[in-house]
Amino acid sequence: MTITATPAKLANGTWGARVLGVPSVGAIVQVRTAGGKTWDVRVVAIVRAGAGPQDTSLVATESLDRPSGRPARDSDESLADRGLIRVSGGRGSYVRKMNAGDRFDEYDM
Repeated sequence: MTITATPAKLANGTWGARVLGVPSVGAIVQVRTAGGKTWDVRVVAIVRAGAGPQDTSLVATESLDRPSGRPARDSDESLADRGLIRVSGGRGSYVRKMNAGDRFDEYDM
């Protein structure tokens, strides 16, 4: 039996899921967006348990689709592979296209 859920932003800023009932920690859940995109996640913690089987629980999850060791989409290496660079400034950082004037020191790579 597949447990289905919807994505939910948790209070700490990470993504979790809303699940009908109270799944066990370690359970595999299929998250489905309103647009129909789906992916599998593992429940790592119960953030807020529903009162019964017809109530919604909020759970913290980890992705099963991204194998460990694969760089995150916005890691510096992944950005460079796509011809982008992260630039830090006085008001934070942003991502832009690399240009011919960009230089990298050997120790940065």
